[in-house]
Amino acid sequence: IFILNSINGQKLVKSLNQQFDLQMEYNSTPTSQNGNSNHPQNNTNTEEIAIIVTSSWMPSAPSTYIIDTVLNSTDRLVGLPPTTPIFVTIDFFSYKEFEKNPPDLLDRTKALEEYQANLFSTYLSNPRVYIIPAAKNLHIGGSIMKALNLIDRHFPAVRYVYYLQHDFPFLMNVDHSALVNVMDKYPDKINHIRFPKCDYYMNHDPNSVGKCGNEKPIQYDRAIPNLDGDPADGAKRETSTLTLYPTHSYSDNNHLARFHWYKKVIASLGFLERPPEFPLQGSANEACQRNESLGLYLYHESNIAHLDGREAATVESVQELARFQKNLCQKANANSQYYKNKV
Repeated sequence: IFILNSINGQKLVKSLNQQFDLQMEYNSTPTSQNGNSNHPQNNTNTEEIAIIVTSSWMPSAPSTYIIDTVLNSTDRLVGLPPTTPIFVTIDFFSYKEFEKNPPDLLDRTKALEEYQANLFSTYLSNPRVYIIPAAKNLHIGGSIMKALNLIDRHFPAVRYVYYLQHDFPFLMNVDHSALVNVMDKYPDKINHIRFPKCDYYMNHDPNSVGKCGNEKPIQYDRAIPNLDGDPADGAKRETSTLTLYPTHSYSDNNHLARFHWYKKVIASLGFLERPPEFPLQGSANEACQRNESLGLYLYHESNIAHLDGREAATVESVQELARFQKNLCQKANANSQYYKNKV
């Protein structure tokens, strides 16, 4: 009897006597002193970067247009290795949603099943993309942990992980290579780099940005000098150095994190079926008040859009919203003094 990888047919379990291999619950697994989990691993994969995208039912389901937009936007991570694995989780409804038997529940369940089938149909032949459905509600925290455990087992060389939500695409190019370089340079300072939404600097209290005890901004060198070759990116960013800004703010919006730090932080939630940002925001606040830091930093410019999958959306409305938010990005990023005042 063989259990096959649904993407490429690779044999994952050779016999029922090895059923321990199937114990991939989303709960945290014990880790060894070097940070790797104490279970058999596939050491043939040498990728050092992975991407996690969490998804669930949206009113636009069974259409996959919104999450396709997010997945395609990873092309904006300039310098990202072409073999980087992408794990797409699909969450199930919570039991509470079944309690009152809402009249549209059957339609939503059917749409989620079709959404899942459409994702498999689109990405089944792509060896980089792994579709991970859930048979119970895991929420964001449980879905992330489930993906982290799979990465830890099958891609043990991974050092950094991008986390994306299913309706938050990148709109601006990102110097991925430079971010890895600066995280390598400051292993004891930088654990988490968040990418601000396109309206972030316009709608947030400037006093809440760039504040965490006595932590100072970190400057680092570009790795891709012609990052702004796409004229659609708007304002040119010609400086040779970039800046990361320390923050006490934790968010589940798109971010890049140090893998083993991230896994420990998510595991620390205990109860995983919730958004990590709420309890971790409290931890970040407490650390900064003690003049300590969790290693949270903000990327220097707005560069992600919220396509708001909670709203029913047509392809045309999603495209229009993306254009509108990109315009916000361009306006915010065009004025460098605006940034200096805010951070």
